[in-house]
Amino acid sequence: MSSDYEKFRASGIDLGALGAAPGGEAYFCTPRGAQIIGSEGADGVHYCFAPGYGDTVFAVSPGNAAPDYVRAVARSFTDFLRLLLACGHGAAVEQCGRMTREGFSAYLAENAPSAEARETMDAVSEIFGVGPMEDPWGYIHELQSGFDYSGIHYTDPGLMADMAIEAEPEREWAVYYSGGLWGGGEDGGRPGAEISVRREFAAFGSRWTALSAYACEEGLVLDIAREVEPMSLRAFMERHGLGFGGSGREPDRAERLRMEAENPMELELRASVTVNGRELRESGGSGTAWLPLAGAENGAEARRFVERYGLDADYCQDIRRLRFDWDGPREIESLTLRLAPEPVRLPGAPFRARAGGEVGLIHPLTGAQYTLRVNSVKAEEGEELEYNGHIFPNKRIRMEYETIPDAPGLDIEDCRPGDPPRRIGGGDGAVCGVSAILSGGEGEHCALSSAYFELPGDIVWLPVWRVERGAEAEIELV
Repeated sequence: MSSDYEKFRASGIDLGALGAAPGGEAYFCTPRGAQIIGSEGADGVHYCFAPGYGDTVFAVSPGNAAPDYVRAVARSFTDFLRLLLACGHGAAVEQCGRMTREGFSAYLAENAPSAEARETMDAVSEIFGVGPMEDPWGYIHELQSGFDYSGIHYTDPGLMADMAIEAEPEREWAVYYSGGLWGGGEDGGRPGAEISVRREFAAFGSRWTALSAYACEEGLVLDIAREVEPMSLRAFMERHGLGFGGSGREPDRAERLRMEAENPMELELRASVTVNGRELRESGGSGTAWLPLAGAENGAEARRFVERYGLDADYCQDIRRLRFDWDGPREIESLTLRLAPEPVRLPGAPFRARAGGEVGLIHPLTGAQYTLRVNSVKAEEGEELEYNGHIFPNKRIRMEYETIPDAPGLDIEDCRPGDPPRRIGGGDGAVCGVSAILSGGEGEHCALSSAYFELPGDIVWLPVWRVERGAEAEIELV
């Protein structure tokens, strides 16, 4: 599950006024194994994550003509929220790919957000600290340009054969700043001038290759790839009972954290480059994967990268295209890449706590032992909150504790997600809970449980350790 979406579920916000109400049912064209995250409530349109596509958000439109049932609309759930803030309703997001820029602007002008929608937009912006997408039309068209849907498997297994989709003709290799992995140039941009790099380097336990850089008018594009042993991915999948069609079950919080940390194809990075002595921060990117495993279906984008750059097709390839804005000279005299891995979060052993008691904790990576001393466990009840037709749970448990020795990078979470909000007048709301985690520095710490309408008899706490993956890597490319 996307970590962005998990945080959203914990907020309790209902996006119904923005055309993405919680829930929704699968249709014949819903990707098999999809996690539905919202529904417009009309014409069967709904939004989901699809197996094999990470955090990408898809719009599913059963009323469309084949093969346009499923279309990518956002690279992440946070971007999806930003699109809703910019457009005021999911209908604009779902239909954007079929509109011209002028038609899209006219549609937004004619369909201003309702008062209820604006209340929801204000809540999303305040709670998540995000603003509207600056150019929603450009963002969606860039994402959808040449997007590889070959990994989508529909709920109706006979649908693909019935659709008889013709293969897209082979395109000449050209890299545009706004084109994602494949395509671009629709807005009049010109392809970038290729600078062959072909620089191999080792970082974060993997072998990498910086492939080529492309000097575009709008900025610099850089293609890189990371090799992963196929057997390590297969062992990971077998260990967690995963298949390319999805596992068919929802892992609990601890298992989900372990899966995210152990997946050899998952590595969150921050990237920057220094061009001619000037540092540029990453402004966006896209990626795909080549998986030489039985049952995996590799898309056209991944195949083109493997063939174009001569990558070893016997290895899994984590392929990334990075973008960096610039407004300086286009001649590249020197180019240095810096990559910094984001920390992973590793779960420890769950425990129960009572005031005055002590709990032994073991770091899941280092084996270091700590003692968690529980100073107090108290029930708290906040003011009753009503928002957007819902009543939110307002009871929780506060645990104050200290660790001996001090345990940096430790958070304590409630194993349960808490209670979902209830609709005023009866019925359940979004299937989510409201939780909070507080962690101090030296000395005493405080953990808050998820929120409930009626507190459970006991709270099962989960220690979660933030672990650094390694130091920043710096690679001179040109």
